[in-house]
Amino acid sequence: MRKSLFLYVAVLLYNTSATPVLIKRDHALKSWVSSLQNSANSATTWMGLPNLVAKLEEEAGFTDTKMPTEVFTVPGYANWTSKGWNLRTHGTAYSLIPFTTRRLDSIGKIILNKYPRHKWTPEMRNMVHNMTSSLFSKPKEHVRLSYKLIQHTSKSDPGTLVDTFSIPRATNLRGEFDAWHTVRSPLLHSGAGHGAIQTLDEYTDTSNIGNATAYFVPEEGVTVVADIDDILRETVIWLPRTGLANSFGHNYRPWDKMPSILHSWQTADPTMHFHYSTTTPQPDARKYLEFIFAYYPPGSFDLRTMNLTMYSQIFDPRRVNLIRIVQSFPKRRFIIMGDTSNSDAMAGYPAMVALFPGQVQCILMRNISATDDTNAFPYTTSAFKGVDRNLYQFFRTPEDLEGIDFSNGGCRNHTFPQNVTFSTQYPSWQPCIT
Repeated sequence: MRKSLFLYVAVLLYNTSATPVLIKRDHALKSWVSSLQNSANSATTWMGLPNLVAKLEEEAGFTDTKMPTEVFTVPGYANWTSKGWNLRTHGTAYSLIPFTTRRLDSIGKIILNKYPRHKWTPEMRNMVHNMTSSLFSKPKEHVRLSYKLIQHTSKSDPGTLVDTFSIPRATNLRGEFDAWHTVRSPLLHSGAGHGAIQTLDEYTDTSNIGNATAYFVPEEGVTVVADIDDILRETVIWLPRTGLANSFGHNYRPWDKMPSILHSWQTADPTMHFHYSTTTPQPDARKYLEFIFAYYPPGSFDLRTMNLTMYSQIFDPRRVNLIRIVQSFPKRRFIIMGDTSNSDAMAGYPAMVALFPGQVQCILMRNISATDDTNAFPYTTSAFKGVDRNLYQFFRTPEDLEGIDFSNGGCRNHTFPQNVTFSTQYPSWQPCIT
């Protein structure tokens, strides 16, 4: 199962115990998920999602005038140009559909099929309610957004106004916005050459939860672009029921000792920029941000948009986001992190070496089947054939990533072998139903 489809496959995937009333009421929901399962790459499947949300709105008696507009601003980055700092601001405007507690419980029962409802802890119930509400939120079209950029020198500092700006276009059909803004202020240092990352806080008056941190990243240095699921977070995405429980019912947990690894990289190079990537759709990604900021070095983010007018955003969002950030920093070197369960990453990441020669310093791929025998799906390393072997490493555990000198162009830990055959790998088959 592709990670890019994971969260929307979540609903009703393993509904084996629904009551007749629930079956009838959730017919549209089941039909959409069935379409997704049978034809995951069909554009018509994705275009059916707004109709599904509309049916849930109608069921809940929802109208736009009943609930306030909320904004989810994604932590963004700014690059240095001939005109100064260029800041990308993106996110989603939405309203929460007022589902009843009983309705949230019924959807949660389907999502957490592995856990009977009488075994839910209060924490699990609260988690599934919050995640379900976000997943099926109502996008707000035609919303005009304005922002203030505030500089804080300490937690107690009330802040200094640096700039104000408006997003040039109103939010689209999916409630999304994405724009660049030139920031000119004597409070910001030049981004030419190599130096420390500066941060400003973005505030919008439209929503009191729409704030985010913006990262002003100098021209030169090292940027780590890391996928989140099953590299930084223990998701177990290849086992759907376990993955659903880990995403909708349990507090997010780091995978092994990865927090200490990334913090050690930051200690070794305080100017390192961390950028986190997930194909989780924007409406349900706020929990990802909370998780990263709790365990890992802070940084900017890219998420899946729901822009159904662009082929690349539907079928290849990971590559679109990766190309954008590499193009934004032509003088920086990039460390790209992924795992073997993602066929698009296994093909797309090595292709970045040829697409951006000299910029991709290292590709680090977690070999999931080396440490988890529940991942029985085959994968191929053929796309790495012809790539300089000093530019990539397949790792088994976080310890394999220790001692790499990224600041001086390093990529490999030579204390363990790399037996890459450039062919399809078939892990030992294990039942994938838990």
